[in-house]
Amino acid sequence: MLRIAAALAVCAFSVAACSGGDGSATGGSAGPPVSSSSSASGGATSGVLEVVAVYRPVCGPEPRPTAGGSSAPACPEEPVGAVEVVATGADGTVVARGTTAADGRVSLALAPGTYTLTAAPAPPPRITPRPTSVTVGTEPMPTVTLVYESSMQ
Repeated sequence: MLRIAAALAVCAFSVAACSGGDGSATGGSAGPPVSSSSSASGGATSGVLEVVAVYRPVCGPEPRPTAGGSSAPACPEEPVGAVEVVATGADGTVVARGTTAADGRVSLALAPGTYTLTAAPAPPPRITPRPTSVTVGTEPMPTVTLVYESSMQ
């Protein structure tokens, strides 16, 4: 039960807090997103929502700092490519969908509103992220990080 609560907390943190004030993801890689989205609405869009899918493996103990005081993470996040991300409106209608590139990024063109993002399963040992709510139409446009946790715990 404690693991489930911890996983939910990590999932909520990943979506709510991984977007920096400049609109960039704190856990994603830098660079322009690769878009492979299509919009089912056909109407005008106000912006592009950037989504980053990452796998967060289970790691051993954190590394000890080196003589210079820095240490690399024991298990860095890995991008999750080739998974479909679907945005649905409040009525359950699919508004946009796209497939993540090798760097784990996809861009979805969305009109202002609240959407639910759903990510497709990725190969084991990855646990598929829970559906995530996002509001589009705020400035700066958020970057949503979908975190695939490890099932090897």
